[in-house]
Amino acid sequence: MSGRKRTPCEFCNGEYEGEIKDHRNRLTMWVEVYPFNQVLTVLAQATVGEDGEFIEDYIDIQMNYCPNCGRKLI
Repeated sequence: MSGRKRTPCEFCNGEYEGEIKDHRNRLTMWVEVYPFNQVLTVLAQATVGEDGEFIEDYIDIQMNYCPNCGRKLI
């Protein structure tokens, strides 16, 4: 196997942010991808219960390879 490096695709050359909203259940989710930091972050915010309590949570996922082109991230 050669040590040839792949050129970055558009996805791993920048940053990506997406958003999903569900107004019926008052849920908002974000996906943020930071290839140069090797992190994919999923955030969720919701208003729950009769008193309208606001909750928020997130998870950081280590990303060693670009999910689009498979290039190994530095």
